[in-house]
Amino acid sequence: MALTGTLGYQLTDQWSIGGGPIVMYTSSKSRVQVNKLGKDDGRAKIKEDGFGIGWQLGLLYDISDRARIGAVYRSAIEPDLSGKPEFTDIGPLLEASLEANGLYGETVNVDLKVPQQVQMGYFQELNDKWSFTFDAIWVDTSEFKIEHLSVSDEQVSFPSTFKDAWAFSAGLRYQYRPDLAFSVGALHMSSPASDSKRTLPLPLDRTIAVGAGVESKWKGFEVHTSLNYLDLGDGKIDQDGGLAAGRVKGDFDFYHALVLDVQLIKRF
Repeated sequence: MALTGTLGYQLTDQWSIGGGPIVMYTSSKSRVQVNKLGKDDGRAKIKEDGFGIGWQLGLLYDISDRARIGAVYRSAIEPDLSGKPEFTDIGPLLEASLEANGLYGETVNVDLKVPQQVQMGYFQELNDKWSFTFDAIWVDTSEFKIEHLSVSDEQVSFPSTFKDAWAFSAGLRYQYRPDLAFSVGALHMSSPASDSKRTLPLPLDRTIAVGAGVESKWKGFEVHTSLNYLDLGDGKIDQDGGLAAGRVKGDFDFYHALVLDVQLIKRF
């Protein structure tokens, strides 16, 4: 979950600048089975959460009264996550081993890196009612990784298993009346992971999205509300962990998301 604040200023008749902070809250919950001597597996569960702060900066250039082009840079964000694992029915031998190594009941800290991104967009008014937009977005997902995972004084880093992703979107807007407008749009984003690198905790695949929005006015504010449906692919996985972990192969039957976006805009 991210909260952003943006302040814009018109430098000249053609150039404008804007930017502001990004505050991100991240929460993660993982459950795994634990192999032990005996008939049934034990279980381990951990919930971690934390905050991170970043920033964004944008430039806008008015080509004409009906056309403009813009670019936005959003910085990487590194939220610090922490939590304590909970173990269930792992057996006395494994429990004693964890306690002997100082790992039982200890807080796990994770330094996560959320990647930077650059977005460029073009806006064109066709007439007084209709306009369209086109955007291209680069996401530095090859830098999406766990910088450090630490328990007590011990720590380990995990390299990224992702590659950079590109997204392209297009939208159409209709100005119904001065205080009310409607819009529709679509997006395609390439997969940031191949089948052999994709993981069960984060099975990122290509994304296809469609959405619709309403723009209205309320007490001096512009209110932009949109609802978007995302088809997140089938998340195919084919990983061979050797004799210790075995092979994991499969896909997701129904993998999707709904995103509700609400913006309040105040012009001075």
